[in-house]
Amino acid sequence: MKITFTLSLSLFFVLQYFDCSAQQETSFFKEKMVLAISNPTLNFSSEIGYLKGMRYEDLYGKKTSEISGNYNTYQPNISFMINPMSTDDALDYEVLAAKEMGIDGFKFQIPVCANSYYVDRYISNIIRYIKAAENRKLDFTYTVELLMDRDIDLVSETQLYDILSYRLSQLFKNTKYSDKWLRSTKGEIVIFTSSTLDVLDKTMNTTASELAENPKMLSEINTVFGKLVADFNAKFAFVFETKYPSHLAFNNEVLKIFPAITQAKNAVLTKENIKVLKKACDQNSKPFIQNVFPDYLNSQLILKASEKVATSKKLSLEEVFVKGQYLNLTATYRELLNEAVVNDAAMINLYSWNSFEKGTHIAPEAHHGFGYGLLLRHYKRIWLDDEDQSVYREFAMTSYKAYSSKLASSTNPEVRYEKNVTEAEDQIEVVTLLNEPADVYCNGTLLGNAPAGIHVFYAPYAVGKVAVEVKRKSKEIISYTTPKAIQSQPSKMDWMTYSYTNLDKKMGLYFQKYALDFVMRQMYRRFLLSTASEKIWRDALQKRYLDRLEAFYQLTPQKFMSNNKKIEKKYRDEVKKVLDEFQYKVWLEMEENDLENQGVTSLYEPTDNGISNRSNLLESDDSK
Repeated sequence: MKITFTLSLSLFFVLQYFDCSAQQETSFFKEKMVLAISNPTLNFSSEIGYLKGMRYEDLYGKKTSEISGNYNTYQPNISFMINPMSTDDALDYEVLAAKEMGIDGFKFQIPVCANSYYVDRYISNIIRYIKAAENRKLDFTYTVELLMDRDIDLVSETQLYDILSYRLSQLFKNTKYSDKWLRSTKGEIVIFTSSTLDVLDKTMNTTASELAENPKMLSEINTVFGKLVADFNAKFAFVFETKYPSHLAFNNEVLKIFPAITQAKNAVLTKENIKVLKKACDQNSKPFIQNVFPDYLNSQLILKASEKVATSKKLSLEEVFVKGQYLNLTATYRELLNEAVVNDAAMINLYSWNSFEKGTHIAPEAHHGFGYGLLLRHYKRIWLDDEDQSVYREFAMTSYKAYSSKLASSTNPEVRYEKNVTEAEDQIEVVTLLNEPADVYCNGTLLGNAPAGIHVFYAPYAVGKVAVEVKRKSKEIISYTTPKAIQSQPSKMDWMTYSYTNLDKKMGLYFQKYALDFVMRQMYRRFLLSTASEKIWRDALQKRYLDRLEAFYQLTPQKFMSNNKKIEKKYRDEVKKVLDEFQYKVWLEMEENDLENQGVTSLYEPTDNGISNRSNLLESDDSK
């Protein structure tokens, strides 16, 4: 299909869009909210979940000889809690858990020029999220970010437009422009964009100064988006991602045309970028969006010899490395959250809910625990200017690396810092959030007196588990020992930050109860259960979860797999107590099927969901 970008087509709609988008004010968003990047394939649905990205045996427990492409060390808690769920239950759980951690909505990033089958799968899952939210009447918001980076030799302007039009059609027509989509104060569906300058060939590599001096080129990009609006006869508002956050003149020109602006994740690590972009937003009465991220460890394997992505399955781990990033444990995360408060941001853009493969997640996971969510909730209350600023529940949060940074270059794969290498992270961080002052101890040593509110201490790095005590007037109010010990010599590369709070166990069981409610509802439909029987079953599932989590922290992968069989046997013995022989046989078959279920086995195969794919989107270009 040949598309010609002329104002003669749908001129009225294009100019109407241009005029409206140029006049948006700070009230572009209806309310302050936290949006979190979400990967729609990483859920615990037995049908649409990529379970290889969720289960221990395919992650940290994977045999070294079988690792290729990615080296994953993360472990989502949900896969220790229960077996895979129905799709609506799994997506319901995702929303319930995210809301408890302080998140108001998910942002799905769509790499529009990626493998067509992969994007089909991605969009198909996004549609399921929307429909599940409608079915369950979930109070949650969804939006998308179009990742438009392209190789100019492989994807032309015309092809990109065709792809964008098709993907937007998939998303919004299949969801019937659902009310669950994020909307502006004028009722427009808000669509975020990334690599926005890639929309046109001539703006892909143009400098900020050239664009600022010739803003007509930015208007031409807006015209492309206006044409999409006209094609759909729908209300869309496109948010521009700046490539030059520190260039005030350029960003001012962008904001004269577009309703809002964002910046790339890492751009916020430079305070000048935040300062300049905030100034541009203020000068143009446009909303300021604050990026926040907690941690970073990219699982993508990179060749040492060429520093290119490793694709061969025959490579040794000695030949590759992964990229980490110095963030001073939780210091950067807390600073970015505080920037949102200080700058009175209109929105917090959180990287991420469940980008486990990049280590930026705050979803409950064995390394990150629940502390990042607790911190988000604290800063969010200040940001929203809640009347009650008292601490609902006091907590202490301990963060550290599992082994010294001196060993980061000697593990296989090696860990290399991507940016901001300033000092080693060889320290133990203790963050407190208290209602009143109290003394804080780490490994028996007094760190000092923590004031009311949030405070941080750093303790000497030491091998072994970390013991934390908080005392007020000689009375112990918080006490815990971290389940993961600091190692003198790592058995495997495991560089993601470990964080633990005194509330983690209780919160884990609280989150599991959400999931167990779904499970027991299914069991009631199949078996006759008394209240006492249900309690035995729930207790057995709770114990299995806690035993698996403890084994993760204590055991090597080989020992974990062996120990997990014993844990599973104990669980089955408990279930046998509440079912008769026939029922138990039926349940056992169900259990085996659940454990063998692989969910989606490949993200690069055609979907079977009634949503057609167009694998030929990049095969022809009529514009030549």
